[in-house]
Amino acid sequence: MQRAEFLARADLNGNATIESVLNYQTNVEPQKRSKVARIQSVDKIQLAPDLPFGLMIRRGQISWFEIVPIDIKVLEYAELSSARKLAIHQAKQCGLALIMYASDNDDVLPDSAGVREAILPYLKDSSIASRLVLTMPRANMSEIEDPAQTRLGYVEGPGGRAIIYADGHVKWIPD
Repeated sequence: MQRAEFLARADLNGNATIESVLNYQTNVEPQKRSKVARIQSVDKIQLAPDLPFGLMIRRGQISWFEIVPIDIKVLEYAELSSARKLAIHQAKQCGLALIMYASDNDDVLPDSAGVREAILPYLKDSSIASRLVLTMPRANMSEIEDPAQTRLGYVEGPGGRAIIYADGHVKWIPD
């Protein structure tokens, strides 16, 4: 890690300019990063020329951050992982909404054509149900013999599906 000390100046409008880099060191522990100047409230990011860090000016403080190259494969993996987690989260919410709907309607699940509208009162965000596919429409929950193995539906995600089971748990199944 690097450490940099710099001289900053703020004008009357609150715009900050970095005048010079006073000291630049390497091998400083990340916990020792600190705010180095206090100025008026400004939101902007400025990259230091020819140095591996940038400056962020926000809420009256100047801080610096290291610019690190990221491998594109690592970034793609992180994006896929995030999208899968979102699908699992949405499936879990939809599964709980389906179970609550069934308990309020004599243990009967909604029809697949109107499932989104049926479970909407049980969700905080209506967009959660947008990718739900119900595989057991109008099923009676009390007649399901093995809820841990019975699939109620799924939410499609990148490279697979988040399967909703009748007992409420969700499992990621890759394509």
